[in-house]
Amino acid sequence: MQNKFNRSTLYNLEPIGLGTLKVESFTSYIYRLSKAHNVKVSTLLGRLALYDSKEGFNKNKSANFVKYSSVLNNLGEKTQILIDKFNELTGRNDLSDLTLGSIYHISAYGRGIRAKRTWCPNCLFMDEICNREKYERLVWCFDFISICPFHDTGLLTICPQCKSEQNYLPSTTPLFYCQSCNSSLYNDVCRK
Repeated sequence: MQNKFNRSTLYNLEPIGLGTLKVESFTSYIYRLSKAHNVKVSTLLGRLALYDSKEGFNKNKSANFVKYSSVLNNLGEKTQILIDKFNELTGRNDLSDLTLGSIYHISAYGRGIRAKRTWCPNCLFMDEICNREKYERLVWCFDFISICPFHDTGLLTICPQCKSEQNYLPSTTPLFYCQSCNSSLYNDVCRK
């Protein structure tokens, strides 16, 4: 954890649910951090890809971490590079705890992780009615979990309205709104 007298380049945003089964995923943290800085996820990741700890921001370097969003919740080489950058820029040292690698030894190639986002509409609805920030639980990323361990209901894998799959990192839509039709991914399901 950062010394309280040091300043970080990015906000030292506290991950949700650290040390619990309800810990948030790394992609959820990236989204919340971009929202806190009022920038698109792609802008934040693009700037991070250009960041060099010795030189600051270097416009001659580039990488496309958005391309790897389906494995960012795993602890592979590309994810570790990004986690190290986020730890450095936020002054944190616990962001690897937001990956499946911290819970379960899974290969860096995504085995054990869903390629597309999955969510429990009841968890999100409860976050909303309890006035808590909505976030993606890391446990939802396991490909062998299809029932929410907190509500004993099926996890959703497609938008209830247009039936499209969702990427882990949305480009412009809010986190739990459909990336195709912009409708809520949980409200209509929970209110039926």
